[in-house]
Amino acid sequence: MQIEYHPLFWEDVEAQALYLEQEAGLGTELLEKVDGAIESATSQPLSHSRLYGNTRSVTLDRFRKHSIHFEYSSETNCIRFFGLFHSSENPSKWPRRQ
Repeated sequence: MQIEYHPLFWEDVEAQALYLEQEAGLGTELLEKVDGAIESATSQPLSHSRLYGNTRSVTLDRFRKHSIHFEYSSETNCIRFFGLFHSSENPSKWPRRQ
């Protein structure tokens, strides 16, 4: 499977990890959960909730307000990760990532 990341994907992850590390010492744990969510999405992409169009999301274990948005194409066997979003963010930013 081909894996692609939106140019801002890792910036989202780093910003959230830094914030959680400063606030609660949980930055490393967030990074571990992001890795697990990416693995889950790549191993079973169609099992995750569809949000809009072909975009799906996987929620991070323990960090239930954080989700990774992605799109999978079975035709090209490609998965593209758009970003790590917190539920307090404005959802209008999500479709613009595509």
